[in-house]
Parts: sequence; C-alpha cells; structure tokens
Amino acid sequence: MANVVFLYCGCLFFNFLYCATKSARPSSYNKLNTGMKKLFTFIVFLTVTGLAYAQPKASEGKTDFQKTQQPAAMITVPYPDGVVDGAIGDYMTKKGIKSSSNGGYKVYRNYNLAGLDHNSDLYFKVDRKSRSEKDVSVVYLLVAKTAEDIKSRKLTDSTGSGLEGAKELLDEMAPSIEAYSLELQIKDQEAVVKKAQKKYDELVSDQKDGEKKMRNLEDKLAQNKKDQVKQSESIKSNINGDDKSMAKAQKKLRSLTDDESDYDKSLRSTMDKIEQSKRDQQKQQEEISKQQDILSTLIARRKG
Repeated sequence: MANVVFLYCGCLFFNFLYCATKSARPSSYNKLNTGMKKLFTFIVFLTVTGLAYAQPKASEGKTDFQKTQQPAAMITVPYPDGVVDGAIGDYMTKKGIKSSSNGGYKVYRNYNLAGLDHNSDLYFKVDRKSRSEKDVSVVYLLVAKTAEDIKSRKLTDSTGSGLEGAKELLDEMAPSIEAYSLELQIKDQEAVVKKAQKKYDELVSDQKDGEKKMRNLEDKLAQNKKDQVKQSESIKSNINGDDKSMAKAQKKLRSLTDDESDYDKSLRSTMDKIEQSKRDQQKQQEEISKQQDILSTLIARRKG
C-alpha cells in the first residue's frame, strides 16, 4: 500500500510540473510539454498497475444460497466481474473440471480441496462490489461434500474446515486472476496498437493518392497552358476570319481559361490535404508510440 501511495503522490507531483510548464518560454515549451505528457502518462499507468499488484487475501463471510444464509470464503479483487468469472473458469478448466450452474452459482464438482479427507463441490459466485466500483469484484466460495444438498445441511456439517481450504484456494487463485486479466489487457492493447497502425497506414495511403492526384492536376494544368497559347495564336492568325469562327475560337479559349482556374483551385486543395495528412501522420505516429509503450509495459509485467 505504501508503494501505491508513493506512486499516487508522484502522479500528483508530475501533474503539477506539467501545469507549471505552461509558463515556460515558447522556444522550450513544446519540447518540455511533450516530455511531461509522456512522463505523466507513464506515472498514471504505474499507479494503476501498482494498485493491481496489491494482492488481496481471502476471509470468511456469508452469502445467500437459495433463500438460506451460508458461510463462505470470500475475496475482493480489483477486476470486473466478467473478467473474474472467466479467470475462475480458466483456472478450473486447466485442472480438467467443467462447470455447471445452480442458483446463480457456478459449480465445480469432485474437487480435492486442501485439508479435507473427501472430495467437494465448489460453488462460486462473482458479484460487482458496488455500482460505483465496476472494476472491483467480490468472489464467494461455498464448499459442500460431493452431491450434498446445501439447503438442508447443518451449518457445522462440512463447512468448518472446508472454509480454510476454500480461503487457501481463493488466495491461490488471486495471482491466476491477475494473470488472466493481464492477458486480456494485452490482447485489448494489441488491438489498440493495431487500430492505431491501421489509421496511420490509411493516412499514408491518402497522402500517396493525393500526390498522384496532384501530379495529374499539374500535368493537366501544364497542358491547359499550352492549349491556351495555341488557341491564342490560332485566334491571332485568323483575326480576319468570319465572325462565327472567331466567336467559336474565343469561346474555346474562355473554356480553357475556366478549366485552368478549376485545375488551379483543385491543385491548391489537394496540396492542402497532403500537408494535413502529413501532420496527421506525425500525430498518429506519436499515438502509436504511446500505445506501444503501454503494450510493452504490460508484456514486461507478464515476463516479470
């Protein structure tokens, strides 16, 4: 917990420094600003991961089971209920045990629980801790003899020593739940990086298309100027021609002039889009780098 408090204080301190950089000189502000943003993001991420590393411990409590109050082992973990439920299923599946459902509980039968001389049925229920704490879950574990009717048993029958084994099992599961959550985070972060890279690739493709369009417009504009010169010369050489032919030639010259204006306007717009694409690419590269750093940190946690 002390480490978490330290990280949180560090986060606040660097947030203060980041705000203070706004008074720095313009020539040095941008570089300092960028560095502070990256450092602040990293500190925030460390704070979040630090919270996840604080391993919880199981305790004894009670929970409802089909209108009865039953003693249960319980543990609070800093992960969403869906993640925790999936982690428990993954843990038990790796031990070769599949689940069934009973009254809102997932039941894993015939489990050899520590401290008992018989196999047990394990009843797991995962609840969100509260509406305001969506990413914190409480796991309840009821223990029964295999095929035992929990509702009709005396509370001293099989739960006494079984709760100690249940608490031990939940404590053993906690790192597995964390590892399962981490794998989901890595998978999600890989998708974020992939999406960011895809957006960057699209921007590069847009730039290439824009440059191709720009070259095409430049060629058309150059040819248009040549056509205007020829048309002007043609008008001059036929200055004494009939009025109808002269009017037709002048109309064609005006059309070429209008085309030149359109080409020029389109060319400027295309060049502006290319420059904007280059700026967007730079920003997107920074986003890729940021998301890749987060992914690398997650992967480093896996290796650790």
